[in-house]
Amino acid sequence: MCYSFEIGKFIYNQYFFGGLRSALGISLPAMLILCSSFSIIAS
Repeated sequence: MCYSFEIGKFIYNQYFFGGLRSALGISLPAMLILCSSFSIIAS
């Protein structure tokens, strides 16, 4: 069994990309809000 082929199939799976997009869509705005609020507090 070729594990590199299986890992490649998993990474390029549509569910992996969908989950990655969802995770970035949730965490990126939260990180931006946190960073901007810390910069406002620090100044």
